[in-house]
Amino acid sequence: MKLVIRPEATEELYGSAQWYDERKPGLGHDLMDEAWSAIGRITATPTAFGRYEFYRGTENVRRARIVRFPCSVIFVHEPDCIRILAFAPDKRQPLYWLDRLRDAGT
Repeated sequence: MKLVIRPEATEELYGSAQWYDERKPGLGHDLMDEAWSAIGRITATPTAFGRYEFYRGTENVRRARIVRFPCSVIFVHEPDCIRILAFAPDKRQPLYWLDRLRDAGT
């Protein structure tokens, strides 16, 4: 199965890791480990994750929580592809990433 990670999602993850590292050295590394672990679980069993409760559209948008951190991986499960749309802080406005879903360039 193909895995596509939006550039904006990558920027979010690295930005969050830097923020955590500034607060406690090594914590950003822990976030990265947990995020990649979540991606591994997503690619292995994408249907194990529930549909994203704030999204009411027709795309198969799902969410995987990142262990130990208040954020989630927002992704679309397609028959032959997993598209990571966002590494979203749980307290950020839901659906801020919606334009990424609509962008045909993913």
